[in-house]
Amino acid sequence: MEWIYIGLTIFFWGLAPVFDKTALKTVNPATGISVRMIWSALVMILFVLFTGKTETIINFPFKNISFLFVSASVSLLGYLFYFKALSKGNASKVVPAVAVFPLVTAIIAFCIMGEPFSIQKLSAVILIVTGIILLH
Repeated sequence: MEWIYIGLTIFFWGLAPVFDKTALKTVNPATGISVRMIWSALVMILFVLFTGKTETIINFPFKNISFLFVSASVSLLGYLFYFKALSKGNASKVVPAVAVFPLVTAIIAFCIMGEPFSIQKLSAVILIVTGIILLH
């Protein structure tokens, strides 16, 4: 069942940069991100309200809120640099190059979070890095 969600994620995340690149022809990256984030926030607020999930937010542990704030801040920095790269370069090179971020996640997961290491995961990381090298 999760493969349906993974497939939809791949499709929508693959489609979004096409619109981002088009918008960045006439809008600076910071403004583009602002508009994108405001729209996303409004849609998510409506989603939470209409699905009755507001009690979940009210009872959210402060520690989890703190982690999500840090995550949002770090993601925002990534988006700023990504949009700047996308405004300067070709989408066909920028998007796959920044898609190497799972490598950072994997290294942190193995080294800091203590997740199990395997040859299969190492092979996946090597393939990701090789793909980025071949693009450039």
